[in-house]
Amino acid sequence: MADKFSRPAIVFSIDENGVAKGSARSIGNFNIFELLNKAKDLYLSFGGHPQAAGLSLPAEKLDIFHSLIDEKDVEIPARMINIDYCASNNSPISYEDYLQVQKLEPFGEDNPKPVIELSGQRLLSVQILGKENKHFKLTLSNFVGEVIFFNRPDLFRKLQVGENVSVVGTLSVNEWRGRKKLQLVGKDLRSEEKLPNRSVFGHAYHYLLSKKVVYSPNDFYQKVFLELGFVKIENGFVSVNEHAEHAELSQSKTYRKRAENEN
Repeated sequence: MADKFSRPAIVFSIDENGVAKGSARSIGNFNIFELLNKAKDLYLSFGGHPQAAGLSLPAEKLDIFHSLIDEKDVEIPARMINIDYCASNNSPISYEDYLQVQKLEPFGEDNPKPVIELSGQRLLSVQILGKENKHFKLTLSNFVGEVIFFNRPDLFRKLQVGENVSVVGTLSVNEWRGRKKLQLVGKDLRSEEKLPNRSVFGHAYHYLLSKKVVYSPNDFYQKVFLELGFVKIENGFVSVNEHAEHAELSQSKTYRKRAENEN
């Protein structure tokens, strides 16, 4: 939970004797042991260190615990990812690079896997994976392998095929039926393109007025205009809807997704 939501997390289970047993994990350099120490008079047992802790208390005191450990009184640090190497289009990552990284094993808490950034990548495709649609796979313009994200549905909803993105993660190899494929296990990503303002959209709209433009389902401006009802598709071409009503850009799902990605 701490990894998924980028927040310090405390999870309790209550046993048959009415004792709430908790496990706590931190993020970054946040001292969760110091925070939990505020309610130490409630505990039956308590121990740990700045990054993790274990505790137990009577279940009926959980409400008191919650009032003492109030997130409104806590400043949560922004999640930071330390990047060890940034690969650009002039220095792409190869399978040989993966073999070099493996020489640094064994990996663990004191020797984490190197984090690689793939910058200046055009997003070619997005494939949703898993029964619950929690995982996804990306194909990028200048990476010979594939990028896979696990348990990050919050990220793929922000993606627009065709935009330039930067992705960070760790290198691995996916082996299937004797074939090996380079893989980047993603940690985070962001768009490298600025969100267009209404003036830019105005220029794009006037361009559609003056030209015969072929419809492209991956064109950001066309998708936004289509969702707002400003254009329609006729025989594979984009035409302006002269009877369209006024609408804000934020009413477009595609525009909102791009806006979220900037944040």
